[in-house]
Amino acid sequence: MWILRYHLIQTKDYNKIARMCKKYGFIPKHHSSIIYAKAAVKYATQNTSWRALKNEFWVDHISLYKFYENAKLSGLLGEIFHMFCESRYALYIGERRQFDIQVLDNSQEIIDLTRKEFESMLQWL
Repeated sequence: MWILRYHLIQTKDYNKIARMCKKYGFIPKHHSSIIYAKAAVKYATQNTSWRALKNEFWVDHISLYKFYENAKLSGLLGEIFHMFCESRYALYIGERRQFDIQVLDNSQEIIDLTRKEFESMLQWL
């Protein structure tokens, strides 16, 4: 099971994602690049449709899909996954049903599970 903790994202993370996207040649005109990154992570972890993501993030589903495909091909998606994992914004807790904030913030086991799951997702893509 995946836990997405987008409420913890800070300003420095917005800037970091923007720099990563700029490095790969993605410079959005109307929306922040963090929106595209959050949608890509949610699509990969939650099996959410592009149209549902359109309603959640208020961005055209075709542009979300194109960002995801280009990020997947260029390697940007791996960097985004790595950043979300290291910052503990997206965590894979396995089949665990009981956890608390301290476990999510401090457990090395959860980080290792998340890394393995992200790596297997990137190989599958």
